[in-house]
Amino acid sequence: MGGFGRVFRAVVSDPSAILVFTTWNHQNRRSTIQTYELNEDKKEDCAHLSNRIDGNTQSSDKTIIMFEGDSKDGVSSLAVSKSKMPFICSGHYDFFIRVWDLIERKLMFTLKGHTDWVVSVAVWKGSERLA
Repeated sequence: MGGFGRVFRAVVSDPSAILVFTTWNHQNRRSTIQTYELNEDKKEDCAHLSNRIDGNTQSSDKTIIMFEGDSKDGVSSLAVSKSKMPFICSGHYDFFIRVWDLIERKLMFTLKGHTDWVVSVAVWKGSERLA
């Protein structure tokens, strides 16, 4: 794994209370998308997550790395749906948009066709149907 680095983007999903964030590790030029399950005691969670990101070796089964890539496919943007079946859209520097199942925490599909970096993504709360 590329390790943790500086947090660049973070969003919280509703209603599942999962924090989704990206990190960039400048030393080894690696980018990640990670999730963290929040408890009712958000202060304790945030302190624990801060220690984890700063390189503390405490392990947490609540933190999951969903994506790890290098500088060419690093994460430029994030958006989380507020639907019954929550998903994450991530824009990348490799010209792709990736769509992730937030509950299963796995890649659902990749949208291809952009001719440059995807610097912003958004989710429209319309139909529940994906793909």
